[in-house]
Amino acid sequence: MLNQGSKLKNSIIFFIGFIVISCIRQSDLSKDFKKKSLDIIGKEEYEKIYKQFLDSTLQWKRYKIFGSFDSTYSSYKLDSLLCFNKARNKLVAANLDRSLNRDAVADGLDFFYGLKISNQWYFYRGAYIVLPRNMYQKDIHTPLSFAKLHEIALKEIYSGYLTKNGEINEAWFTYHFARNGQPQEEINKTIISQNKGMWLGNYNPYKKEDISFKYNKETKQATVSFELQTPDSFYLEPMGYKILYTYKKLGSIGNTCGSAFCDINWKKNKVAERKISYLPDGIDVDIYIEELFYINNQCKRLGPFTFNTSNSEKDKKNILP
Repeated sequence: MLNQGSKLKNSIIFFIGFIVISCIRQSDLSKDFKKKSLDIIGKEEYEKIYKQFLDSTLQWKRYKIFGSFDSTYSSYKLDSLLCFNKARNKLVAANLDRSLNRDAVADGLDFFYGLKISNQWYFYRGAYIVLPRNMYQKDIHTPLSFAKLHEIALKEIYSGYLTKNGEINEAWFTYHFARNGQPQEEINKTIISQNKGMWLGNYNPYKKEDISFKYNKETKQATVSFELQTPDSFYLEPMGYKILYTYKKLGSIGNTCGSAFCDINWKKNKVAERKISYLPDGIDVDIYIEELFYINNQCKRLGPFTFNTSNSEKDKKNILP
């Protein structure tokens, strides 16, 4: 009996020791990965890019981009580890997703990617990995902790980042970013288009105060102008625009650019300006801005922005001398 008890005690000690060693190895692996990334990109740039990525994920949730982030039954966060390639223009990351649905028995991981194109980072989501809780813990009704999800991500997502010699594995990045043998230029265009298409429904950069409407009561002409918004990381520059207008008696929408979109010369200036040839005095005019984008020639109509051609005191600021 003493011998059996001794064996059981030794088995328990071995098991506990194995768990401790395994945790230490996982911790060391995480540190090795992050140290290599910091060596490549630098701490300041690493933190800057991480914040950009984090801001993007928050915007995805706010605007209900990507289905899983729209759920009130999910708690997620961007993992603290970003793995960069040698050229510092690609990164692989993980999203840690804890399901808060009381009937759920699994959590998950998202592959997150970043691609730097023309000095601009574009972030997007890849495959999703389902993690049944019974593979990692006895209690299937409690979500896996973020620490546990990070540990799993080291194996399921980050594994392969470094070679056996501790160097960055460029073949690993080629595998993650390859798209059916497409050349990199084509991949870049695809990623840009996907980002733009993803945000197009929420693109609304103008308010009435951004539009200048100046009416000349003698010539009955109006000049409409606005400054084309320089896009941030969520949007791309439009390739053309229309300034449209209508009022009650017109019965249709007029286009100051004729039948086509007006071209944008970004090098020359960012101000779009067109004239409306005739408008009666004392009427409300609805102005619309329509922008044309590269992605499948989609366009977005913004407005109406309502102005009045009256020459009353309150509207003098909108009247040309």
